Amino acid sequence: MCDSQLPMQHPISYPFISRLSQTMDAIPWHFVDRVVQLLDESSIDDLLEAVDSRLWLKVLQLHHDNRQKYSASLTENRGKLYCVFQNTSTNEYATQEELDRAGRRFVRIETFEVEEATRNPLDRSALQIPVDDENQFPKVIQQYTVGGQEFSLLAYHDESSANKFFLERFYNEVFFTRIDLNYEGSIAMQFVKLHVNEYPYLSHLGLYGNWPRTVLPYIKKFLLRPEGKRPRTVQFETEGDRAVPVDFLVELVDDWKKSDGPQGAFSYDTAEDTDQYAAFMERDPKSKRSYFFRHETRKAIGYCNHSFAGEWEWKFYACECGHAKKECDIMVNIPHLHNF
Repeated sequence: MCDSQLPMQHPISYPFISRLSQTMDAIPWHFVDRVVQLLDESSIDDLLEAVDSRLWLKVLQLHHDNRQKYSASLTENRGKLYCVFQNTSTNEYATQEELDRAGRRFVRIETFEVEEATRNPLDRSALQIPVDDENQFPKVIQQYTVGGQEFSLLAYHDESSANKFFLERFYNEVFFTRIDLNYEGSIAMQFVKLHVNEYPYLSHLGLYGNWPRTVLPYIKKFLLRPEGKRPRTVQFETEGDRAVPVDFLVELVDDWKKSDGPQGAFSYDTAEDTDQYAAFMERDPKSKRSYFFRHETRKAIGYCNHSFAGEWEWKFYACECGHAKKECDIMVNIPHLHNF
């Protein structure tokens, strides 16, 4: 599965392709088809507007119209683990015939999900792959994935044996751009550490359950790392007395002020001594439940709001006034603080 781990690192220059449109029709169909297979949905949409070549337009439209997106799920049924595929548009479980008909050209597995245990049998026509000692699951996943794909992981159900099995089987095998994960002991911690340290395309971490506080340094590292331009989001839903300590938040604010000021979001259920926030942040003059802080050198601001449901939500914004394709998030969301 190594060739399907990383998304394309060098995006195609659409204007360059457009300028070559007069000669691109001479490129073999097979080559064009293989290239388009590697593109994600947004890239295909962009190219449909930018390319003039009749051949490329025809192939792009073919893939646009026929691509089918699925989630691959591990489900525990009556003590046994099975892999099933679900169409994300229709929510119908896939049959072997449907997958064979669409084939590798058009099938895209975008999400890996670990479902809750069930005693309800699936439709008999649905493709159910037993997860046994030989472990056919990775082989089938490899059959329907291509280089350049991005994957999401949903494994947030409590006490699921499938959760632990998935993490152990796929550790260091598949990397994910989005992770929602229930704590399953040391293997879950190692899984998060690996992604934060090694995978620059990770854009979302959702951590649920009894995560120890030793995960907090990795949350901070993920939010502050400079690679890429994607805003990063963290949702941290803890249980019991595992609240986010104020000293961690003070460090996060101080380090963000001195960093490149990456954009992102951080939300959590509760924290210790929230009255202490005023000691290291300014209170929003228009909201008694909100605080903010400014970057030391950039036109950037951090803003945190305490919802009535008890959740704290932090947003890290950078001023984007003058950007041709974007609205400035500060002007849109907190215009009264846009006074750099």
